[in-house]
Amino acid sequence: MAAAPTHVRGLSNKKLLKDNAYAARKIKENLGLLKRETGVTDAEIVKTPAMFERFAGFPGQGEPSAGP
Repeated sequence: MAAAPTHVRGLSNKKLLKDNAYAARKIKENLGLLKRETGVTDAEIVKTPAMFERFAGFPGQGEPSAGP
């Protein structure tokens, strides 16, 4: 049986950190576009902490940990 994931394991996982850095960049880009196109403000946006992991087979994602 595999060990349960912990925050320490997550923070030491280079793939997971790379995936989350990529997600953060894309979220920032998309929030900028949303604000420019709609006029929504930071005060109207609710930010929720989350962890992201890329996986193959999801349209537009490419290979796991691929990309910039």
